[in-house]
Order: sequence, then C-alpha cells, then structure tokens
Amino acid sequence: MTAVTAGDAFTADGFDITVHGDLHATIHRDIPRVVNLGYLVDGRVYHPGDAYHVPEAPVGTLLLPAAGPWTRTGEAADYVRAVAPERLVQIHEAMPSEIGQHSMARLLSPGMLTDVPLEIVPPGDSIEV
Repeated sequence: MTAVTAGDAFTADGFDITVHGDLHATIHRDIPRVVNLGYLVDGRVYHPGDAYHVPEAPVGTLLLPAAGPWTRTGEAADYVRAVAPERLVQIHEAMPSEIGQHSMARLLSPGMLTDVPLEIVPPGDSIEV
C-alpha cells in the first residue's frame, strides 16, 4: 500500500489515476474533519469520496455522493454545476429510501437544478463508464 496526496498520479491495474481534494466535507462543527481524497480514473470517471471537491480537470462521469450525514441537496446541485460532467451517477445512496433516491434524482435533473440527469443504479446492477 502506498499513501497518496492531492496532486499525485499513479497507475493501478492499467488505469491512470490522479488524486484530488483534501478534507472530508463538514458534518458538524463538533466533528473534526479528516483527510478525504477523490480519484479521477483515466481522465473520465471521478469519485470525490466524501466531499464536493471540484477537480482541476474535465470529468466525463461524476459519481455523486447523494446521501450521507454531510450532504445537502443545494450543495449537491451547485457541485454538479461546477464539475459540469457529461454523465452523473448516484453513489452513497444507502441511507434514503427508494422514494428519497428518486426525489434526489428529480431535483438534480434537467429542468430542475442541473443539466445532467442523475442515474440510479439498482443494487446488484452494474453500468459501463
């Protein structure tokens, strides 16, 4: 195992990965923030971890943390706008019910708060990116 920090780049199993971010999103002022890094894979797929850090590179597919103790719908919408991905896929979706997941997808959709539809991947399903 090798520790990485923002700005690093490495190859893993044939994938080129760049490292972005710094700290976990704030949950509450009484909970200390910890290191959180995002990973851009092959310059196309970005997993931001538990933060809404905007990478300094274009993003084809953004894996959007859509639920958690630190997430807020308005911040998620602003984040999607800032990253401006071609594709948006919901992750960190275990906390809300199916109705809650679809509600977030509706809010973060064209005609509402973003220009990119939020895809929901049902448990056990997979997608190609």
